[in-house]
Amino acid sequence: MSKQEVEEKIVQIAHDFAKKYGEDILQLRIDEFIAYITPLLNLNELDIFRHNQYQMIRLFVETVKKDLGKS
Repeated sequence: MSKQEVEEKIVQIAHDFAKKYGEDILQLRIDEFIAYITPLLNLNELDIFRHNQYQMIRLFVETVKKDLGKS
């Protein structure tokens, strides 16, 4: 699995998260984002996520904020 594929999965997880929790995301801390995301990844994806953790979290948060801005 490539970094780009993991990024695409993070974006999909973010879309699902925004639909499910909405504005509540604005109250979460980074460790809470990580706790939400990591169980949804397999070991290979998790290795890539951890290696690029800050970039992946930023992608997750930006995606959710865009989704919230649309609604």
